[in-house]
Amino acid sequence: MVFRKPIAKENILEGWCWKQGGVVKNWKRRYFRLSNGELSYYDTEHVKDPIRTIMMKHVKSVNILQKYCQRPILLELKTDKRNFFIQPEDEKDLTKWKNAIEKCLSQSSRFYHRSGSL
Repeated sequence: MVFRKPIAKENILEGWCWKQGGVVKNWKRRYFRLSNGELSYYDTEHVKDPIRTIMMKHVKSVNILQKYCQRPILLELKTDKRNFFIQPEDEKDLTKWKNAIEKCLSQSSRFYHRSGSL
């Protein structure tokens, strides 16, 4: 039996963004944290347990949309089961989030391709 030390979560990027609901298509402000191949969102920045966690290994693409649902700029994260629409506070943050997510995607795909599944 092999025991592995759990990898400590390292927050790569965190901050407030707007997110469109999956069923009810309203927009809610959520606190997002990107860390070690996971994008999690919370009601507030002080809550320990996320509302949801999106594993980067399930994200097929991340795109910038110029106009969607009367929102000027936002990110679209495509997974097999759902598309997530996220609007950072401004264009500068949009670029930060896109670059950080793309970096996680490339690291995640290399890891899972090389070692298979966990």
